[in-house]
Amino acid sequence: MKGLTFNKVILIIFLVFLGVYFASKNSYYDSLSKKKALTEEQIMKFEDDVANNIPLDIDEYLPKDIDNSNFVSRGAYQFSQLLSNLLNDKCKDVWKLIKTLFIS
Repeated sequence: MKGLTFNKVILIIFLVFLGVYFASKNSYYDSLSKKKALTEEQIMKFEDDVANNIPLDIDEYLPKDIDNSNFVSRGAYQFSQLLSNLLNDKCKDVWKLIKTLFIS
């Protein structure tokens, strides 16, 4: 029985590793960091537009969103959201139990 449980834990850890590995190989994390920063070209274009008194629109300077998600990354995201919600609900239930036992 213990061996079966240990094998399941190892399998889950391996699957999480694969999800993170493929997410990093698909440049998912790089695309997130690029959303936050303007490139040098966009900064130069912005400065030229300001110098020439051209009306400014922020959408012209931000990089276009590229969806790099795939089946694995979408599945991992949905699984993490489900797990987060489940754990959050259970923690609230445990906290209510602790409050009932010790506070009242």
